[in-house]
Parts: sequence; structure tokens; C-alpha cells
Amino acid sequence: MSTEFDTLTSLSDWSSKLAELLSASRAAAEQPVDIRLAVARRLTDFVAHSHPATPEFHRLDELASAAARALAEHVAADAVERIASRTALLEILAGELTAIRSRADSRKLPSAVSIASLANNLSAVADDAKALARFRAENAEIDNQFPSRIIRLADALADLRTSFLALNSSSPEPGVGASGTVIPDETRAKQ
Repeated sequence: MSTEFDTLTSLSDWSSKLAELLSASRAAAEQPVDIRLAVARRLTDFVAHSHPATPEFHRLDELASAAARALAEHVAADAVERIASRTALLEILAGELTAIRSRADSRKLPSAVSIASLANNLSAVADDAKALARFRAENAEIDNQFPSRIIRLADALADLRTSFLALNSSSPEPGVGASGTVIPDETRAKQ
């Protein structure tokens, strides 16, 4: 399978290609996630294909790796911001769920619109959590506590979505964490 690196032979060729990729990296920083990740992959491929193993090439690889890591961290920061806003929304929705249950206790059933809105918002949170899981799988070189915390958060959000969708007016209330975030019983057991 041919790559964009197949025709590169000299240090000058590889340096020019890296300059091109770094320029693409700067431009991608303000682009959607998929574009940033595509450029990060190209930078990682640069490292995988560069040769020979000389100090000069090693330095080019270090620059490419640093740029790929910076793009990946930019993607992760955006995902964390989205999750933080979704978590705040979940707290609001938890209050709405309590109100819906109170109405259900008085034999007034929740509206289909309220339940659909809750399910849509929870689905969005679960989708963000899945995106983070894919991000972690595609960027295994990130070596700090961030990925494990994101995975834990993704699992908790997915469980929360399932828990909310399964709720009916006779279900017991889920537990509440120290931050006020609703934590389903099955998730609390995993912590």
C-alpha cells in the first residue's frame, strides 16, 4: 500500500514533508475534530515511515510526535469541555426527572416530549463518551491519568443513560455523588 512518504529519500525531502505536516497541523487546530485527528495520524505515520535512523531523523520524529500529541490533547480538551457542559445539563435533567416523578406520583404522567428530551440529551452524552473512548483507542501514546479518568467517566455516563431510559415512575431514586451528580447504583458498585 503506497503512502505519501514513499517518494521521500533525502533528509531534505523528509524535512520538507514535516514542514508541510506542521503547517497542516497549525491549520487543523481550528478545524473540526476529525480533521485534527487526521492530521495527527499523518504526523504519526511520518514517524512510522521516516528513515534512516540517524540523529537528524530522530529529531524530525520528535517534532512530528510533539505536534501529533498537541493536536490530540486539543481534541481531548474539547471533549472534556463538552462533557462538563453535558454533566451540568444532566444535573438539571435530574431535577426535571424528580419533578416528573412527583407529577407521576400524583397520577399525572410525564409528557412524551419531556421523556424524549431527556433521552436525546442522554444519548448525546453517551455519544461524547464513545468519542472519547475512540480517541483513547486511537491515541494510546498519551501516558497520564487523563485517559483512565475519561474512560471511567464514559462508562458512568453510558450507565447513566441506560439507567434514565429504563426508569419509570415506580423506580427507586439513583444515588447522588458528592458533586451532586446522579450516579446509578450499578456505576457506584464499580467505583
